Amino acid sequence: MAQRQQGHHPPGRPVQQVQLWADLLTDLDQGEPAISTSAREMAEDVPPKLRKAVNNELERRGCRFRISA
Repeated sequence: MAQRQQGHHPPGRPVQQVQLWADLLTDLDQGEPAISTSAREMAEDVPPKLRKAVNNELERRGCRFRISA
């Protein structure tokens, strides 16, 4: 049986977490009507260790929103 490679990412898949946070914050920044919270409020819940990577992903996507330090 072949072993699954985890790549260069530590357990917990931080790359996937960054993508999910960026998806959510982009939708909120664009005013997603189905969600009643703001991007700023939701950004408070982003783990500190992911904030820089999420900001980089938001920038890559052309989203103007950034998480403050």
